[in-house]
Amino acid sequence: MITNYFIPPHPLLQPFVDNYVLCTSHDQKVTNKGIWPASNETSLIFYLADTPYHDVGEALSPLQNTRGCFVGLQSRSNGVVRFHGVYHTFIIQLKANGYNKLFRMPAKEFVNNLYDSDAVLGNAVRD
Repeated sequence: MITNYFIPPHPLLQPFVDNYVLCTSHDQKVTNKGIWPASNETSLIFYLADTPYHDVGEALSPLQNTRGCFVGLQSRSNGVVRFHGVYHTFIIQLKANGYNKLFRMPAKEFVNNLYDSDAVLGNAVRD
């Protein structure tokens, strides 16, 4: 079973961040599979334990073997996510224009795309 903990942002970050979410299986191995749905949410996702497998059909997913990803606004499904292992994930759910305000990067570049967090924020994001 996976438990989700919703954590409100610090008042100074509230103009940019909706919530922080910690999703955990409490060190128990879980198996799940689901479609990566369309979403009006922009998020930074960090895998703190095992990582999922992202299947986008014939194309190679940019998220294989990555510890985190940046998810822009999604008007369509982005493949299937398969997971087996200890689930411990930290998500920063950004406000609609929060990413642009924080990082000065145009949101339109991220629509319908999933990126390795290193590719967007650099290697320092791992720290």
